This record gives sequence, structure tokens and C-alpha cells, in this order.
Amino acid sequence: MLSLAPERVLFVTRDDATGEALGAALDAFARFLLLHLAVREGVRVLEGAGAVRAAWCALFVVCLLLSLARPWLRAACLVALATVAWKLVWLFPNSSNHFLLEGLCLAMLCSIRHGRPEDRADVRAALRWLPILVLFWSGLNKLVYGTYFNGAFLASILPSRSFAFVFGFVLPDAELQALLATPRSGPFAFESWPALLLSNGIYLGEMAAAVLLLLPATRLLGVALAILVIGGIEVGARELMFGTLMLNLLALYLPARFNVRLLPASAAAYALLLATRAWIAPDWSFN
Repeated sequence: MLSLAPERVLFVTRDDATGEALGAALDAFARFLLLHLAVREGVRVLEGAGAVRAAWCALFVVCLLLSLARPWLRAACLVALATVAWKLVWLFPNSSNHFLLEGLCLAMLCSIRHGRPEDRADVRAALRWLPILVLFWSGLNKLVYGTYFNGAFLASILPSRSFAFVFGFVLPDAELQALLATPRSGPFAFESWPALLLSNGIYLGEMAAAVLLLLPATRLLGVALAILVIGGIEVGARELMFGTLMLNLLALYLPARFNVRLLPASAAAYALLLATRAWIAPDWSFN
């Protein structure tokens, strides 16, 4: 019975897609992931990171270029996975959970065996679990720690983060200015009910989206809600890379053409990000 457990887990998120369309979706996602890794390190290099970061960037760029030739795609993913493992060990214990997510994606893609196209359905089903786990765990942590009930977490970081832009639309000016004042003595909490609704809606939206993604009948609604919640967070935090990674993962719930069409759009967004770090375009912050 234990041997059936992985099949039962994957059965929840798999569908009837097979053949070239499924392969095209996974190939597009793999190339996006290599681009994502190269850009992350490229940004750090442009910000003045050291030789190790430059080496990681160079390796990911080589992997990205290799992946453009279909026969070399799996080899490129294997080299990238080894580089991510090096990165996780090198940065431990300060490695980001985002890096772990990227490593898991690569490990799943590398598990597709040569000459076994039937593995693709299992890998896409496994990749589809990642947004569910990320969203539910993120929402659960916010719920358990309770710092979103009265907006305490968001209120406390308004001066140091870009969330003030979003909450400027839902907070009265006097309350916003009091929270932005320095030094502050508290209380670090929202009084305005629209801000309280927005704060509580974050963890509720994350957990609801995760549950909706589990059910075939509500899967499209789950994708839409997840994009809405993640997009709102990314706009508030003025982030780009994590949201783009999650968007490409969520696209695996849609027909294959969505992943294929997302690749040039993701590349354009990342090109703009690199341009900001090279002082070619106006800057914005990201994580």
C-alpha cells in the first residue's frame, strides 16, 4: 500500500494531457526556470556581488543557452541542479526558501527519464503540487502567528517596505502618516476596516486558492484567485521574480500553450529588471 501513496498523491493533480503538448509545456517551464536562475544571479552581480555569485551566474547562463537545443535540455537542468545544490550549501543557514523551491522544480524536471515520455505527466502533476503547498503553508503561517488579524505585521513594516503605496488606497491619510512616522511608539495595528479586510484577506485568499487548486471543478477559479493574491502581494512589495516563478507554475494547470506563451513575456520582464540594475531603466526593488 505504501507504494501506491505517491500515485494517489499525483492522481489529485494530474489530468489526461499527453504527447507533444505536455512536453512543450514542461520544456517551456524548464527554460523559464533556467532563465529565472540566471537572472537572479545576474542581478546580484550587477549589484556588486562577489566571484562566487558571478560563477553561479555564468553556469546558469551556460545552462540556459544549452537548453535552447532540445537534446541538451535535460543535461542543462542537471548542471543547474548541481549548481543550486552548491548554492544552498554555500549559503546555509541563510539560504532562502525561494532557492529551495527552485531546487525542487529542477529536481522534478531532472527525474524525467530519457526515452520515457510517460514520466512527463507525473512530473507535471508533482510540479502542480508546489503552488498548493506554497500558498497553503504561507497562509497557515500567517494565520497561526496572528499578525495579520489586526494588520500588526504590515503596519510595523510600512516605513521600511513599499506596502505604503497599496495601503495608501485603504487607510485614511492621518492613520497612514502616523504609521509612517519615525520614531514610532505604536500601536502597530490598523484601525480602518478596509485595511483590516485587506490584511485578513491575504491569508484567507492564499489558503482558499490552495484548496480550490485541489479540485478539478474549481481549478480555474483557484488559478485566478492565486494570481490575484500573489499579484497583489508582489505589487505591494514591489517584487517581480517570485511572482513570475509562481505564475509559470500556476500556468501548468492550464493548456500547454500558456507556458509556451509565458516564456517570452517572462524574458521581457526579466530583461527590464536587468536593465534597472544596469541603470538603463528606472529602478524598482525586488526580492
